[in-house]
Amino acid sequence: VYFLEPANYYPSPFSWHNLTSGEMFGGIALALLAGFLSRVSRGALNHYVHRIFITTSLSVLSFLIVFASGGSIEAHFHVFVVLAIVTLYYDWRLPWVAFVLVILHRLIFNYVEPQWIYHYGQNETALFAHTFFVLLAVTFAVLIAQQGRRSIQALAQANDLLARKVGS
Repeated sequence: VYFLEPANYYPSPFSWHNLTSGEMFGGIALALLAGFLSRVSRGALNHYVHRIFITTSLSVLSFLIVFASGGSIEAHFHVFVVLAIVTLYYDWRLPWVAFVLVILHRLIFNYVEPQWIYHYGQNETALFAHTFFVLLAVTFAVLIAQQGRRSIQALAQANDLLARKVGS
């Protein structure tokens, strides 16, 4: 049994679930696997595939942080931190990868293992609420990534123009 058992002592924000030993060690193994795959994908695959591995690994870590916390609301903010991190790549596709992973996670666990998400069982209303807010965050992450990419391209063009003027 998870030796700290925060849900027994701090019902909010640490929610309702104490991890079993199996859940804890399974989570640690999954986290190590996610980190390992992100590391080995660097240089072995093209840069876009590597960024997908990074996005997937960070999303998996978000799921594990929320699960290990017993589903605390505060731990859910890690999903939004991940969206901010992947936005730094200025690739509009990566927030969508994270979005698909979040929705798949919610859909699968809501119907396969709902007690891992909600102590009372399935909850379609929460599924829609999660989808709405993550979709909203992803929309803004995509807009920021596109703006960042355009800024970099404009700066590169201005730099080329300046180099040509100085060179002539």
